[in-house]
Amino acid sequence: MTKVNIEQAVKGYLVFSVEASTGKLFREGRSYFVGKSYHNRYVGIFEDLSKAAVNASQYPSSKKLVIYEVSGWGEVTDFGDSKVTEWLKLDQIVPKSKWAEAISAKANSNCASLRALVAKVSQDVAVLRELAKDKNQAVRKNLAENLATPADVLADLAKDQFSLVKQAVAANENTPAVVLARLGAVEDSVKMAI
Repeated sequence: MTKVNIEQAVKGYLVFSVEASTGKLFREGRSYFVGKSYHNRYVGIFEDLSKAAVNASQYPSSKKLVIYEVSGWGEVTDFGDSKVTEWLKLDQIVPKSKWAEAISAKANSNCASLRALVAKVSQDVAVLRELAKDKNQAVRKNLAENLATPADVLADLAKDQFSLVKQAVAANENTPAVVLARLGAVEDSVKMAI
């Protein structure tokens, strides 16, 4: 005997570690509820996009993660096999540019690790320029690694007192040649990054 529950409306964002096609995501023996987070292969579901984007962007392998908009949930119970299959209805993949927008809103956070994450993924030039003044070294290092960071900001970061920031500037493919030349004359550790 098979019982099928009527689909329930759910609004949320699913962080998923493999590239599945849009439609329905099936998972045996596991339910996903809005507001809860499950980390089976970096899977979680969140009520708003900014929380989902922050979660997804913190993983080193974030390039392999996708965020889906979710609008429904259902359950199929097969009593013969004692199986429960729960599924989410996936509407569409959220583009990575939307992740960056959602995270950029956290630029003024009191949490340095969150500001560092913004510096890593934001594409908003105004936000990146503001983060260049941040007192936290990790924020400035991530900013120096970000390919969206403007050349003049990279030039300023090349004068940073910390070698890790300068190395990140040297490794950024958008750093102007004149800045690279100046960095190469400064420190051996920076020369290695070039």
